[in-house]
Amino acid sequence: MPDEHDSTLRDAHWKMYSENSIQARHHETQRAAVASTFIGISGAVIAFMTSDKTLSPLDLPPALLLVLLGMFGAVFSAKQYERIQLHTRRARGYRDAYDALLPGSPLRSIRRIADDDNTREFPKLSVLRLNQFWIAMNLAISGLGVCLVIVALFFPIRVIAS
Repeated sequence: MPDEHDSTLRDAHWKMYSENSIQARHHETQRAAVASTFIGISGAVIAFMTSDKTLSPLDLPPALLLVLLGMFGAVFSAKQYERIQLHTRRARGYRDAYDALLPGSPLRSIRRIADDDNTREFPKLSVLRLNQFWIAMNLAISGLGVCLVIVALFFPIRVIAS
């Protein structure tokens, strides 16, 4: 009986590991899709603002849109990261429980070796967190919007085409 119980438990752990891994990837895909969309929208907004070769107080609404878009993107990215971390932690827990049921816990040693190799090969990059880049990119959109608001309000310009 213990073998049947162990097999059922292993199957349950593996299925829960897989489900949480899929959920983490889903949130990552959503984050990437929203970021790509926001970059596209930001480009269109900037093209619209500069299409008349001027930057004036009339350009405040689209500049403010950039500020809001970037802020929303940063918060959305942070929330997606939180969801990714939730599902990743759950998946690790199920993976570790699955590994504990295997003779010699082979998954743990494979993971440890791979992690050590990666850290050795990429010592500086391995400490950076990808979510920081996603958030920074969105904050850059917001920062660009703030700069455009300042220029439009205090330093309106007209670019003369040559």
